[in-house]
Amino acid sequence: MKLTLPHRPLSNSTIHYIKQRNLSTSKFTSQDNDENDSHFVSILGDIVRGNRSWKIALNNTYISSTLGPHHVEKVLIQTMDDSRLALRFFNFLGLHHNFHHTTTSFCILVHSLVQSNLFWPASSLLQTLSLRGLDPKEVFEHFLNCYVEFKFSSSLGFDLLIQNYVQNKRLLDAVVVVKLMK
Repeated sequence: MKLTLPHRPLSNSTIHYIKQRNLSTSKFTSQDNDENDSHFVSILGDIVRGNRSWKIALNNTYISSTLGPHHVEKVLIQTMDDSRLALRFFNFLGLHHNFHHTTTSFCILVHSLVQSNLFWPASSLLQTLSLRGLDPKEVFEHFLNCYVEFKFSSSLGFDLLIQNYVQNKRLLDAVVVVKLMK
């Protein structure tokens, strides 16, 4: 199934909205940019991009006890150049470690997949995210924050979000997102 999505750039007022809200969607601030945290994320990045078994490496006591949602977000950001790899890492943690991903992680990955023209996996992630029953305004704020903060070049993730709400018969949620985009 091929999805054809129109390209609708976000308006300046939409981008201004995120700056007004001064969102802090996750502990993704300078406070956790300390040396140990950066080193840990570097280790994770080496594991993800390396040839070692993820199962063995991520079952290490230090890694499994230290791994947090903000670490996963940072690894996803570091692997945006290879969104398939980022998706494999995301799914591996969810399936093998019962990891509860943040909304921000979902948004980073959806934007990254859409930017790589991988619409089906992005749509599948949105389906999983919608099962959480989150408020559409909250989801939109996370989407917009990721779009602005990580300078994604494609706004098609928002179109896919709206399409997902419509396909799941959540028309009012779709309308909320459309109105927030204006």
